[in-house]
Amino acid sequence: MTQDVRCDVEIQVALASTGQNISTKRFPNAVLSKRNGGLQVFGERSKTAIRTRGVELYFSQVHRGKLTFIWRDGTKFTQYNCSNGSPTEMQALRDFALRQGAIAKTMQVASTVQATPRPPLRDHTNTVSNLAEDSPPSKKRRLSPPKARQLHQQKPVIEAVQRNENVFFTGRAGTGKSFLLRRLQRLLSPVGLYCTATTGIAAFHIHGITLHHFAGLRPNDNLHSVSSMLTAIRRHKDALFRWQNARTLVVDEISMLGTYGRMFEALEAIARALRQSERFFGGIQLILTGDFYQLPPVAEDRQPSSFCFQVDAWKRYSPLAFGSVANICSGITTSISLDQVFRQRDAEFIAILNSIRIGAYSDAMLAKLNARVAAAPPPDAIHIFTHNDDVIEMNKARLDALQGKAHEYAAIDTGNMELLRGSPVPSLIQLKKGAKVMLTKTLSVAAGLVNGARGVVLGFAPETQLPHVRFDHGHSQVISLEVFAVSANQTVMASRQQLPLTLAYAISIHKSQGLTFSTAAVHLAKVFEYGQAYVALSRLSSLAGLTLTAPLTRQAIRVHPQLSHLSSM
Repeated sequence: MTQDVRCDVEIQVALASTGQNISTKRFPNAVLSKRNGGLQVFGERSKTAIRTRGVELYFSQVHRGKLTFIWRDGTKFTQYNCSNGSPTEMQALRDFALRQGAIAKTMQVASTVQATPRPPLRDHTNTVSNLAEDSPPSKKRRLSPPKARQLHQQKPVIEAVQRNENVFFTGRAGTGKSFLLRRLQRLLSPVGLYCTATTGIAAFHIHGITLHHFAGLRPNDNLHSVSSMLTAIRRHKDALFRWQNARTLVVDEISMLGTYGRMFEALEAIARALRQSERFFGGIQLILTGDFYQLPPVAEDRQPSSFCFQVDAWKRYSPLAFGSVANICSGITTSISLDQVFRQRDAEFIAILNSIRIGAYSDAMLAKLNARVAAAPPPDAIHIFTHNDDVIEMNKARLDALQGKAHEYAAIDTGNMELLRGSPVPSLIQLKKGAKVMLTKTLSVAAGLVNGARGVVLGFAPETQLPHVRFDHGHSQVISLEVFAVSANQTVMASRQQLPLTLAYAISIHKSQGLTFSTAAVHLAKVFEYGQAYVALSRLSSLAGLTLTAPLTRQAIRVHPQLSHLSSM
């Protein structure tokens, strides 16, 4: 790093016992300097020292140009937030502090202790929160009713995670599962934390890896027995390290786990074998989320199979499965359904979607949806297809129809190429002036540049040839290359540098999961999987924004027969 770094610094102190915030100091436009083997903050009117020796580091990261340290010194926690500085200098600053001795006792013994101390600071709702987030304001803010309800329904999940319990949370589309998962990721100690998902796309969205890669299993491995899986895993030293050092395992889209529940049961047995422990999952804390009513996995042999909640490994431990309460003290002890829908506000549309989800809809509901059939969808509607071939065909045809030169952007890939298969951006992007595009990564919440935001290419910057995009909400700017990283336990395993854009004339149902659209033309004539119709329809924020390209039939609304007893979830 350079000798001095100019940035804004905020220092927050809290009691370790209660998490109560006892002081906050702010140094706008301060200078951070290396002094006497440590760091000093020079403000406009005062200065202070940042100790880098003799303290326990609970958390440190550089995220979106903001450097955060959290240290414990005796009975107090101190959090340093350094922002509005050079990201490169921020990273160098963090590396310097760690070299000076700011390595936590908690990190040094992480693999031998059972529970990682959780950060104690609390936000203005008195809910345990993430210490790396922006510090809570000195004055209490009044929460909007939807935000307050969202925080309220998340609280039981967060508290269970804080108690080191194994948690499964589910919910209908639009209930905030992804939002809660991101909050939990920020809340948890990064030591031994592995964030995974059952699909590559979902893994990218949570900045993690696929569950199969975490486990050390590859497509060509013999996955027909636990013994064959163990043989495959033991050939991969990195996978063995992950299994033996994992403290907390997050699995998103658990409902899409391959071969349904049999893989879950196999992984549970593998965890016990590799960790030489008879505890559930070998003592790894599990945080599972997903909606079994949405897209299910594909059973490789196409034979009837069980869901995760039906297999012995789940039933033996979880109170969710058919009322069993055996051994609830050591397994999936907390199963919570989020029931407050935030994506839609129309009570009638919410009721229709809820009924479609479980297959208990009326003729009147079906007629209400079919009243949205139109031969010509609105020009601003995105088309949602069941098959990816239809998506590629429409996007290409619409781009080819535009006049002017096509600009090509080739990705720069590093690391394990296999991990980039689920990247939300392709290796090659073609754009023209006038092309409709969609963001594939959140760039700025304040500016409305969030994942799924749509706009149109106005032109290309003369010097860089980067696209200038005007988004539907009015904001416009030149879009630069972004890095899409695949990480595990704070280690980047692969990355793709590419424009965070994709053509937005059409999208597949699978890739639309987690997104919200104000207008969409939904193509359901070729439904082939359980839950597809529900997932597609629930992307809409209102019934008024929905266009069906053909009448919706009862055959298209497919609900897995084994899910009938879960209608309360």
